[in-house]
Amino acid sequence: WSSQFKTLSEHTHQPVLLGDADFQRVSEGKIAKRRLNQEGPDRAIGVGWTPHSREAIWVAIIDEIHNTMVSSLVEKRLGRDDQGAKLLYQRLDLPWPFHDRQWVIAISNNTALASASGGQIWERSWRLSDPIDGDPANEQAMWIPTLDGAWIAMPVDGGTLLVYQVRTTIGGAIPDEVVTRWAMS
Repeated sequence: WSSQFKTLSEHTHQPVLLGDADFQRVSEGKIAKRRLNQEGPDRAIGVGWTPHSREAIWVAIIDEIHNTMVSSLVEKRLGRDDQGAKLLYQRLDLPWPFHDRQWVIAISNNTALASASGGQIWERSWRLSDPIDGDPANEQAMWIPTLDGAWIAMPVDGGTLLVYQVRTTIGGAIPDEVVTRWAMS
């Protein structure tokens, strides 16, 4: 699957830079974590293998109805197209003394990567969109200044190699370092 990983590296929205130690960790059934230093907040990357099919993983990634992992997250879909792209307003209700955070993200499927890999590698990425698109905006919540990331799924050894990466700054009194460490966990 190294040729697939080469295709992945050439066509993803953000590079997935992994080394031999990362692949060794994944082959041992562990999650490989990598922190990429960048200007501004760092990018957190996690890679793991699951015995579940890529299709089952993909359904879990795009399932809006049953996505209840973060109970303090409020979402409202602002638009959607036939190719799975959508515009989404989200607000994270934070405990006092912090202000809630809000953002609008544009989510899309990387059809170029799917085509280049013969339909084998799927990527769903998101990037911060213009806050003006945030129709349901909360006047008390702060707009976050940076957010982008992706889920990548590819079939490997009868299961799925899954990559998650995210880069964010949530502003205010919460330092970027704390957010990156949380993402790495």
